[in-house]
Amino acid sequence: MKKGLLQKTIEDYLKSIFEIAEVESTVTTTALARKLHITPASVTEMVKKLDGFGYLHYTPYHGIQLTRQGAAYALKIIRRHRLWESFLYRILEYSWEDVHKEAEQLEHLMTDSLEEKIDRKLGFPEFDPHGHPIPSSSGKMPKAGSSKRLSQLRENDEAFVVQVSDSSEQFLKYVTRLGIRLEQKIKVKEKRDFDGSMLISIDGVEWNISREASEFIFVKK
Repeated sequence: MKKGLLQKTIEDYLKSIFEIAEVESTVTTTALARKLHITPASVTEMVKKLDGFGYLHYTPYHGIQLTRQGAAYALKIIRRHRLWESFLYRILEYSWEDVHKEAEQLEHLMTDSLEEKIDRKLGFPEFDPHGHPIPSSSGKMPKAGSSKRLSQLRENDEAFVVQVSDSSEQFLKYVTRLGIRLEQKIKVKEKRDFDGSMLISIDGVEWNISREASEFIFVKK
């Protein structure tokens, strides 16, 4: 594997492991393979290499844990990814559903100097266009405050959108059609116990939304 390709692969793995660990108690090779869209066998082989490089600890059947070195590297790539998303959205006027795939490539090409200039140009943002926190240059995450999934609201609850998953371009296009954006007020008009779906109101317009979709929208009252 060529040096440049190896570096990109390492960065993709470390970032993905960090992101899975944020929502799952254990990072498995199966979950990592699913996120990276590659075979579990290939993941296991690469994870063993990263263990040897000192970026993580891997014990078969017990999951993957980033070392301090691995976590710091992952946060650096996450910071660059979210800065690129913010730059593309705010300066180049990309739509929020298009910035993720562009940032996936650009995050590997950013130098320390460019990172600093973009951060300064944007006014040192703490959150990206989807509401995800941007780590500081020292690796600290800004405090986002408490939030909950839209699916956790009850009938007649009202809340404001603070974060939307950017893992799927199609999902972002879907919520955009519903009028969902950051700081948008949502009211739950009806919640159906049999499947968890909801009837929600946005700016006076009512929409049906599935439980699955509402799991990826985070709100704060």
